[in-house]
Amino acid sequence: MTFGLPSGDAPATLFHYTTAAGLLGILTPRRFGSTTETQLARAGKSSRGKSFSLFATDARYLNDSSEIVFAAEALADAIEEIATPDDRRGIPTLVSLLRERVFSTWSAASHRPKNRSTYVTCFCEKGDLLSQWRGYGSNGGGYSIEFETTALRSLFGVVSSKDQEAAKLSSLHRVSYGIDKAAIAKGASEILADQRASPMTDCVSFLAQFKSEAFREEQEWRVIANGFGGILKREFRSGAQDTIIPYVTLHHRPSSTTEGRELQPAAIRSVTVGPGQHQTLRVDAVRELLDYRGFVNAEVKVSRTTYRG
Repeated sequence: MTFGLPSGDAPATLFHYTTAAGLLGILTPRRFGSTTETQLARAGKSSRGKSFSLFATDARYLNDSSEIVFAAEALADAIEEIATPDDRRGIPTLVSLLRERVFSTWSAASHRPKNRSTYVTCFCEKGDLLSQWRGYGSNGGGYSIEFETTALRSLFGVVSSKDQEAAKLSSLHRVSYGIDKAAIAKGASEILADQRASPMTDCVSFLAQFKSEAFREEQEWRVIANGFGGILKREFRSGAQDTIIPYVTLHHRPSSTTEGRELQPAAIRSVTVGPGQHQTLRVDAVRELLDYRGFVNAEVKVSRTTYRG
């Protein structure tokens, strides 16, 4: 379970900034267990094309060095303040760990032996921000994908059992900028009341929803998924400066009737080509890619930002 801030007021669409490699990865057809997307379509279980996959990064490896730890001490204070005698078992250790994380990196050892990490993929309310092109859009040479918010609420993960059964293990949350003491107190109460998961896992998922005021321009939303004690299939990729980054893949497949009619609109509304070089060629390539993957109604836009990268 992921506790957090209300997300019912989310805009109709949200934007994800990425590189060319990221765009291709998002739109590449995926295998679900031993079954390909095409086989599912032939069996009438999904529409052919119009699916996508998002890669949710282990929260310990996000770009902002203050991720996770920013509100950790405030959460520790709130838990310590509201914990009752019945809650006290293990609470001093939990509070101590939270306070420690303010001054040190998130220790992988604390997640052993099972995958108890929290995984995050990020979105923005604006689709053409210079700061986002610089930070996440390949320094202007990338792309901004506009997703229907309803699709982001229906993502599912593949669990690590042999049959690779699919399960909905993620949720969408607005990022809060600064220390919202009322929201943190509410989260602390919910964490103490939850008996189904690791309290530390709950804490990490909650803390992933807070960032410094310095990032407010991003107007960020996050899809957050838990490792859920090892059932969510974990993968690894290379990152900057020769780091190895754990991540999980979250999928979306459009629902359809037995006659093949889709029950929901296409999940991708548009793709904006960043302000870098060769925009005309990149626009043509994106149009071909979207058509090939079934997103024929998705619009291809060009960034209005005057930045060459």
